[in-house]
Amino acid sequence: DAERAIREFASGSVNFVLLTIDSQKETVNVEYAGSVQSHDEVKQRVPQNVPSYALYWFDGSTRMFVYSCPSSSSVRERMVYSTFRHGFTECVRDLGVEFDIRMEVDDAEGLNAEALESEVSSRLVKPVVAQPKFKRPVPPNRRPRTTPST
Repeated sequence: DAERAIREFASGSVNFVLLTIDSQKETVNVEYAGSVQSHDEVKQRVPQNVPSYALYWFDGSTRMFVYSCPSSSSVRERMVYSTFRHGFTECVRDLGVEFDIRMEVDDAEGLNAEALESEVSSRLVKPVVAQPKFKRPVPPNRRPRTTPST
């Protein structure tokens, strides 16, 4: 079920997938797979009391991976999600999804429209800084060569 939802996300037929982990069964569950109409709806979909992984097409051009880990979640849940995060993103990459942005938030409050836009603009727009050319050091003063007198 999770694999199907990720493939739908990769193809662009859905723009938001929310996944949770059942730590007892050690399975990944799809909480939501569909389209969200606004950036603020992302915040409403992410649970407030349990960790989750969200895959989101920001404005249809930027693929985001959002790891939400509320402080109210249990220590066991936090450890399971943080340990599994790298392996999960590798599996998602094998299914054809390369993330442009990876984001971690403590709770869903950090996922409002302004925060998402700020994250995207700060990571995708790299400022161009003109670097000065390397200036060679001045060679040391040399004494004129003298020929030995005979």
